[in-house]
Amino acid sequence: MVRGLYTAATGMVLQMERQEVIANNLANVSTTGYKRDDLVAEAFREKLLQAKRANRQWNVGPIGSGVAGSWLRTDFSPGAVVVTHAPLDLALAGEGFLVVQTPAGQRLTRNGSLVRDAEGYLATRQGYRVLGDNGPIYLAGTDVRINGDGEVTVDGAPAGRLLLMKPAADGGLIKEGANLFRSESGLVPADCRVQQGVLENANVQAVMEMVRMIDVSRASEANQKVLAAHDSALDKAVNEVGRV
Repeated sequence: MVRGLYTAATGMVLQMERQEVIANNLANVSTTGYKRDDLVAEAFREKLLQAKRANRQWNVGPIGSGVAGSWLRTDFSPGAVVVTHAPLDLALAGEGFLVVQTPAGQRLTRNGSLVRDAEGYLATRQGYRVLGDNGPIYLAGTDVRINGDGEVTVDGAPAGRLLLMKPAADGGLIKEGANLFRSESGLVPADCRVQQGVLENANVQAVMEMVRMIDVSRASEANQKVLAAHDSALDKAVNEVGRV
């Protein structure tokens, strides 16, 4: 009976964690290049319930002991693209990422809303310089053109080629926040195309996230009712059955 209290409690904690993940997805529905997350849950190991009477013993069956959020799965499906006509707005068609230089090292991003920093280099809006095949890309002029292969020209002169990479192994990316990813499996060249003058929206569908939020609310209410039922049964066992 006490085990039921803990099992229901783990279910409530899981729904709270799912709610936080969904709320974060909704908060980033307008973030360029954002990739939504899902919380993957796992059940605790089942235990075999046995019954004994006199000299007999038999198996009743397995009994669960609750669930817990195990890890976050990031959905890397592409978001819709929107045309901006801004020369430093880029979208990637394919599995590739832009590589940027941060104080913690090289990181990957799909956020193609870029700017020219104070020193004239191509950078993200957070100030991280975008890397090309030969390092940061310097924009010496005004007329910036970027073709489908990522080759950058400024006023007709070559300025470099965007470094387009992807993780060497599936599932090798760790989300760090600020639309940045860290690869734990190394990087390999990506086969993707660059689109200038467009941006990739977040792949979050607000309506679907709201539906998931309603599901979480109902699951949480169900766990609360289970918890209340076990608490009531335990109260009767202690105060009424135990009185005899």
